[in-house]
Order: sequence, then structure tokens, then C-alpha cells
Amino acid sequence: MENFLIINANILTFGPKPKNIRNGAVYVGRGTILDFGTEKDMLVKYSDETNKIDAKGRIVMPGFVDFHNHLYSGFFQNIPTGVGDGIDYKSFMNKYWWKLAGKLSSDGIYYSAVKGIINSIKSGVTTIFNLHSSPSCIDESLVDIAEAFEELSMRGVIGYEISNRNGNDEADRMFKMNSEFVEEYKNNPLVTGMIGLYNANEASDQLLRSVARFTDRTGSGTVIHLSETEDEDEVSVKNFDKKYCIDRLFDIGLLNSKTILASTNYIDETDIDIIKETKSGIVLSPSSAYYKGFDFAPIEDIIANLSDSVRTGSITR
Repeated sequence: MENFLIINANILTFGPKPKNIRNGAVYVGRGTILDFGTEKDMLVKYSDETNKIDAKGRIVMPGFVDFHNHLYSGFFQNIPTGVGDGIDYKSFMNKYWWKLAGKLSSDGIYYSAVKGIINSIKSGVTTIFNLHSSPSCIDESLVDIAEAFEELSMRGVIGYEISNRNGNDEADRMFKMNSEFVEEYKNNPLVTGMIGLYNANEASDQLLRSVARFTDRTGSGTVIHLSETEDEDEVSVKNFDKKYCIDRLFDIGLLNSKTILASTNYIDETDIDIIKETKSGIVLSPSSAYYKGFDFAPIEDIIANLSDSVRTGSITR
């Protein structure tokens, strides 16, 4: 059915009036919502449409957008860690998380994406921004994920979690694969590429400059964790010419309206001013912060200054 009319629907628009239309109808053409209104008016307007779906009074509403997910972690749930209670976050990541990510195969990448996408569909999500990592299976990893998105008709924005954690050669390989994926999928109707970075402290200035040049040339977006942990700026000052994380990103030219700063648990007033000035977006993941034992982002300051920039991500990782 290329065109169809959904009738007998309880429509929530989440927009300007009317926010709710009881006994409503929605007209869809080639996968795009073209019109909506009361069922009475829509049946007259589209009287020639023979394809009708009865919603039976159910809610019809816009799909949710998950602005930050790590679908590859879908297979990590309920796996015993064996690292003991009370371990700090960095040790947890080194002793548990990255070792599991390093075990992912091409099939594991694909099926973990399938699992996460299906769960998202059940929750009303229609678009996922996914940041991936599989150090032992880098090449074609984003293509494996894209195939899952296409087969399940889920919209996706996909990037690789590039870092210098395991050396410059591996970082170069990650960046090459990610940038080629962005170019290859630039005209895909469902899947778009973005450049991903783990965080500023695990990225050299050379890597950040390469990403900035690429995104400036192609107009593609970037996602990077910023101030997820309390000591990130302290580490940055020590290792990168006494600069805070956000100052490095700003100086290199990586902050703009297509930049997503994820898991910003410990941003301060200066960070907020820079984010506002550069029109960057931020993603809050409160459930993730909670189970990791982190403080939650300064929500009152964020709402007061960045209300147009705030997005939410899933609980994953």
C-alpha cells in the first residue's frame, strides 16, 4: 500500500494546537505523513482513498528519536562481569566493557543491532543515533549495522566510536572506515553516516583535526561524549596543553549545529555558554548516569540556557 488512510485514531501531535484529536485520521503517502485531522473531515477530503486502516481508537503519534545509543552492547546484558563490586568506572571499562566489545564478530554486530532495533520499535522509536565500537571487527562494521536498519525499516544515523586508545594506526583505520561509510550512505533514504568519537581525552589533536576537516568538507555531523565523568577536564588539562575538553573541541572547530555532545553529566556554566554559542546539541542519558553512579547533569541550568539543544538517549551503556 503506497497510500492509505488511518481512521478511528486518537492523534497526539506534540505540536501547536490541536495537540490531541479524538476520532482523528491520518493520510500517508509513500511512507510520509501528508495530512491529518478529524476523521469526518479527512473522509470527505480523501473520499477516493480505498486503502484504510482502522486504528480502533488507539493512539497515533510521532515516533520517538533516540539521540544516543550503543546497539552493540545489546548482547552484554546479564553477562557476569567477574570484576567485583565497587570497581571504578575506568577500571570497569578496561577490565570488562572493552574486552566484550573486542569479542564482537560481524554476525554479533548485526544481530545486536537487530535486537536493539526491535526493542526500539516496540517502544515507539522510529530513528536511532547509534555510536558503535568493535575493535576486533572494524572493517564493514557500520555496513553490518546499516543492513539491520534497512531490513527492519528503521531510520538510523550511525558512526564509529573512534579513539587513539589502541594506537594511531587503529584510530586511522577507524576514521577511514567511518568516513567512507558517511560518503557511501549520503543518499540512502533510511541510513545516514556521522563521524563518531569516544571522547576528547582519547583523541589526539591530529585525529580531531582530521575529523574537523572531513565534516567541514562534507557537511556531516559528529557525536562525542563530553564530561561524562567528573575527572575528564582534569585529565585534559594534564595531557593537552592545559586545555579543558570543550576548549580543545572549540579551538579545532568541531563544535557546530551538527555536533552532538553526549552524556554531558559534568558540564558547567562555561561549557554551557560555549555550547550555546556554537549551537551544538547535547544528549542527556539520566538512566545511564544513574546506574554508573555519576552525578546527573545540571538540568536547571541546561533548561534555562539550552532548551532548544537538549535531546535524550537510551539507557544503553
